[in-house]
Amino acid sequence: MIFLKFFEHVALGIIGFAAILLLGFSRTEAAVFALASIAIDIDHLAWYFWKFKSMDFLKAKRQFENHELRDFSVFKLFHTIEFWLFTLVLSILGTAWFFLFLGISFHLLLDFTQVQLYGRKKCAKAKRSWSIIGYLIKSKNKWKSTE
Repeated sequence: MIFLKFFEHVALGIIGFAAILLLGFSRTEAAVFALASIAIDIDHLAWYFWKFKSMDFLKAKRQFENHELRDFSVFKLFHTIEFWLFTLVLSILGTAWFFLFLGISFHLLLDFTQVQLYGRKKCAKAKRSWSIIGYLIKSKNKWKSTE
């Protein structure tokens, strides 16, 4: 399966941190950007803990590497368009919120670009629910088809 792994997101977050510093912004702003671009993936663990009722990080890691994104039932709240829009609205409240929005946008751009580069069949992220509303509609249809 082809997808950016956690440490690749960390490396790219660090590169983003350095780029923001080079552009003359503060360490705090750069740190908010980098942490947001990395911490967004906490929803992967939350999904695993909820679905499998297990706090075993090693099993979660194996699940993500082998099977995690093979069907639409994988729901990642922080990877949805609604969450992105929420952070966009928050970004008007101040600089830190703006850099949080930029970090999340950077991460989502990487994920979306990967889907476009590798195609929907090879990149399992394409099957992820990118919207809360879309997830609810697909879930409702799935439940109806099993009745």
